[in-house]
Amino acid sequence: MLGASMSRSRFFVALHFVLLCIACSDGDPVVDDAGTDALAPSELFGPCVDDSQCPGEGAVCRRDEDGFPGGHCSVPCDDRTPCDAFGSYHHCVRREGETQSFCEQRCRNGLDCGREAYTCEGELPPSGGVCVGVCASDTECSEGYVCDRHSARCVPAGTSEPTGAVVGEPCANNDECRSQACLREANGGTPSGFVGGACIGRCILPAGYSSNFFFSGPVLPRAGCAGETDVCFPDGSLTEGDLGICLDGCSSPADCREGYTCRQQFQTASSTASFDNGVCLPIDCTRTACPTGYQCRQVTRSDGSVSNVCGR
Repeated sequence: MLGASMSRSRFFVALHFVLLCIACSDGDPVVDDAGTDALAPSELFGPCVDDSQCPGEGAVCRRDEDGFPGGHCSVPCDDRTPCDAFGSYHHCVRREGETQSFCEQRCRNGLDCGREAYTCEGELPPSGGVCVGVCASDTECSEGYVCDRHSARCVPAGTSEPTGAVVGEPCANNDECRSQACLREANGGTPSGFVGGACIGRCILPAGYSSNFFFSGPVLPRAGCAGETDVCFPDGSLTEGDLGICLDGCSSPADCREGYTCRQQFQTASSTASFDNGVCLPIDCTRTACPTGYQCRQVTRSDGSVSNVCGR
């Protein structure tokens, strides 16, 4: 999801600021000094509510509505020279829809970001991803904002509930999903196996996932996902704090759409782990017939593995 032009990112930590009360006597003028001077200074990539808190030439506070929960101090850049901080280099990135590049915090994993509601996404040269916001609760947003768990973004309080398809429902493009994220039926003509497409969400993996037992409890976690039965599922990494995806949860194949099955067993490093719930994933068409209008096709994945999926 990240490139030279980044897709919208998402993001929190509530910042307490001090209101100064100036005492005055009858006849003395009232002095209003409770402005931005009262706000505590922050640091590069730290929380903020106003530009004045952020260090550096031209520094700005990137706010919740821009995809940064709790605010996020940054500075404009043309290369990564002004982005070096804390003994490490960081990235200079222009996000989709923006005309200016800004310093973005470099990370190797979600825990590197060091803030709640932030995790690591993508891989940019020379190495490492960038920290992006993914909220799961209202407390992770600034005052006056709430977390829209469909999109995992902080929005102004009172914002109408988004419309569109929920996690697991069919879609042809991102705009059709409340989460603004669609797994399309095909990519560049190659079938994905997700018949009719499927809306997904974004989440931050909780503790408990491991290659030894897949997940530590009997029930796969919901974490910050919007739907009551949705599951916060690994998107490549099993590490706590890394970026996950919200998938449609299930307890039997009957809970899933045609072309999907309820997967409740997963291979571990040494055995197979079973759970009380599962996630709706594409069928293996060598075992189950594809829906009408689809054919069973063999697809080679980017890692060299081969899958048998339904495609048109």
